[in-house]
Amino acid sequence: MPNVQRNYGGFDYSNYLKTLEIYGTINAENIEILKHNNLDRISIKINEYRQNIKDKISNTLDSKVWPIYFSLILADSSYIEKDIRDDFANCSLSHILAVSGMHISYIIIGVSVLLNKILGKRCGRIVTIIVLILYTVLTGFTPSLARAIIMGIMTIISNLIYRRNDTWNFLFFSLFCILIYNPYLITNIGLQYSYIATIGIIIFNKHILKILNKRSNKLKKIKESISVLISAQIALFPLIIFHTNKFGIYFIITNLIVGFIIGPIMIFCFIFLISIIFNIKFTEIFSLILQIVLRILIFISKVSKLPYSSIYVATPNCIQIFFYFLFIISFFAVFYMYKTPKILPTVKRFRN
Repeated sequence: MPNVQRNYGGFDYSNYLKTLEIYGTINAENIEILKHNNLDRISIKINEYRQNIKDKISNTLDSKVWPIYFSLILADSSYIEKDIRDDFANCSLSHILAVSGMHISYIIIGVSVLLNKILGKRCGRIVTIIVLILYTVLTGFTPSLARAIIMGIMTIISNLIYRRNDTWNFLFFSLFCILIYNPYLITNIGLQYSYIATIGIIIFNKHILKILNKRSNKLKKIKESISVLISAQIALFPLIIFHTNKFGIYFIITNLIVGFIIGPIMIFCFIFLISIIFNIKFTEIFSLILQIVLRILIFISKVSKLPYSSIYVATPNCIQIFFYFLFIISFFAVFYMYKTPKILPTVKRFRN
């Protein structure tokens, strides 16, 4: 397969195909279909069921809204118009359109709340694992979803066998499983964003939260949301610039607003999905509410139309990225030194 990446940093179609497990292309003048549905029966039934659900959703929701819903819940962003996709990207909200850890967290919490009191915690956790696997079958195998699913299942299993959760081991084990399945997925931008953001939250979140809570513990939930947001963006900043050569100015505002409304939006999305699957009579009512909240999400993405919404920068090299993280680490080190100035006098008195 020829390499079609003509410019440095340009789109490499051959590598993209490899992430889809396509390793060659041919030019043919005549095409003859030898056989239809040349898959196993299980795969055929899953594809038919998935398409049936998509048809019901697209027939129920407005044409401006259902592509966003497909991306949010079914991990299919192929129907989103380019201008809407660009709006989400320019205001640093692209991660909202990708099924990832946030979605899995809501599934785990929702199923646990519903079933733990009915079946007990142990049986509830087992059912939660089954639901996660079924959701993976419904949405397909996307790298960011795979990471969240594997980490979520391993966390539940560790609780079932009374073992301590080890986030770092779970994180790298999920990456190992994904790359065993397809090593070329390491070049997938969604996978890179998912892992780098998760690592940023693990490393920086507790430190930023201490800085925000330095003077007061008021507005705890707001500070926690801001802390998670800043932690992920600190880690993602070099990667975003590397891939897009631009950075959204209003990302803190847009992500903070979306951070508070995405919870109700996801709840309505999952309620609507359940109503579609089980043909509940109140589906139309759920669809009206869902269309309103999704239009609010689209409206927020229009912030990218404001003047100076993006800064364009050159592609960073390894040395620049190294000094960037060195600066971040130095900042936290100086903060902790400034925060505990009384340690040195105490040590001197102890020595005397």
